[in-house]
Amino acid sequence: MLVAENTKNFPGVKNGKDYLFHAKKVLKQTQMPYSFEKEVFEKKIGNSLFHVMEARLDSMGKIILQEMISTVNNGFSLSFIISYSTEEEKNELYEVINNVKI
Repeated sequence: MLVAENTKNFPGVKNGKDYLFHAKKVLKQTQMPYSFEKEVFEKKIGNSLFHVMEARLDSMGKIILQEMISTVNNGFSLSFIISYSTEEEKNELYEVINNVKI
């Protein structure tokens, strides 16, 4: 999933880490059993610095892993959200992301 959002009216959102902080708060308010085991970390994609938040969702006996990959530039956020079950699936999704021109 690809999400773009105007963050100009959110003065506290200056980078992907700030954006993901608020996204995490929203996800915790849902009824979905998300867990967050790692801290947000930086990842360079192309020439842009992104922040990554890993999430785990245990739903109906299935484990779904997600990464929310976000950056903020000129008052707009750009986020990739990938969902996968295996490292192979994750690697395939990152191949797609790494070929996107930003």
